[in-house]
Amino acid sequence: MTYDLQGKGELIESVTSPNGNYLANVYLINEGGATVAPQIRVAIDSQNGNNEFNDKTIYWEYRIDNADVMWIDDEHVKINDKGLNIHTDSYNYKDYINK
Repeated sequence: MTYDLQGKGELIESVTSPNGNYLANVYLINEGGATVAPQIRVAIDSQNGNNEFNDKTIYWEYRIDNADVMWIDDEHVKINDKGLNIHTDSYNYKDYINK
């Protein structure tokens, strides 16, 4: 997933992977007041000297202001009931508009 979201949002939660090598960081993007609804993005960061990920956005949802994040194992995370492999998967709400 490549979006112009890196660095955007206010960090509201961090969830560490079972092996401690990754963080799933939940950010609230709320820039529009009455004209733009809040958004949530979840980005993966590497830990423990691992430089694989640096704020890699894997989840982006519109019209929500929180996320339920749970690691399934060291490479899979469940975000609002969507299971994602942090290496290969992503979720972008725009892919599901008008479908």
